[in-house]
Amino acid sequence: MEAGRLKTELGYVRTKPRSKAYRKTLEAEVEAMATFLGLQSGSWEIRG
Repeated sequence: MEAGRLKTELGYVRTKPRSKAYRKTLEAEVEAMATFLGLQSGSWEIRG
């Protein structure tokens, strides 16, 4: 958490997946975590 926003930092064993399906699924999971933490929708950021 930073300034009321969920900041996620990801690491990968190899290269970061580049598919749209991966990005869409990742965003859905981060949104679910933000909701679980009681944050407003979209109050998150993905780094990495």
